Amino acid sequence: MSPHPDYERKGNDLHMNMPVDLFTALLGGKMEIQTLSGRINMKIPEGTQNGKQFRLKGKGMPVYGKSSHGDLYVKIQVKLPDKLTPEQKELVMKLRDSVQKINRES
Repeated sequence: MSPHPDYERKGNDLHMNMPVDLFTALLGGKMEIQTLSGRINMKIPEGTQNGKQFRLKGKGMPVYGKSSHGDLYVKIQVKLPDKLTPEQKELVMKLRDSVQKINRES
């Protein structure tokens, strides 16, 4: 049997990687993900870091002989834009400078 393209099984738990755009990671939002029981909206908190893992309780594999399920672990993979326009680069540099100023003051 070949591995599933989206999930890795570890016991009754499932693990998956979820690509999230930079803006959703910075500002927060919702991402629709496919679980074994259907699609759900998962909240992405503001300031979510690359590699952050969320646990969705009871969204994994059914436990043999029981009415319970394992968990689904969703690992965030922040995707950066491939290219920026000169205007976008300028905006990102302003944001960087603003964040650096705040960090120096605190």
